[in-house]
Amino acid sequence: MAFNPDAWEPGPRRLHADGRTIRLGWFRNLDRQLLNMTGDPSRGRLDLLVVPPDTTAAAAGHAFSAATDRANRQAPTELLDTLSAAGPPMPPSRVSADQPDTEDTATGHSGSGHLYR
Repeated sequence: MAFNPDAWEPGPRRLHADGRTIRLGWFRNLDRQLLNMTGDPSRGRLDLLVVPPDTTAAAAGHAFSAATDRANRQAPTELLDTLSAAGPPMPPSRVSADQPDTEDTATGHSGSGHLYR
């Protein structure tokens, strides 16, 4: 998994899960709103859009629709910046901020204060 270190707090270089080791990499050239996952040669790369937790439900829905539109040419951060913030807020994350940070779980906070897991 690769991500932009400017958007997340420092974390471990490896994550152990389900008997496997997942390597984590930091690349400043990646969009701050994107996580890149690779590993299975038959599937290629999977890009995950990271929508901030304070985004409204309507804006998040528009972001996911636009991100999956093959005609979309906006970078993830640009896409999120141009969306309307109409609609009710997204429900809070299930991840609790008081869960312990450990190297093996790679839990932490993004640079903007958002919890990630």
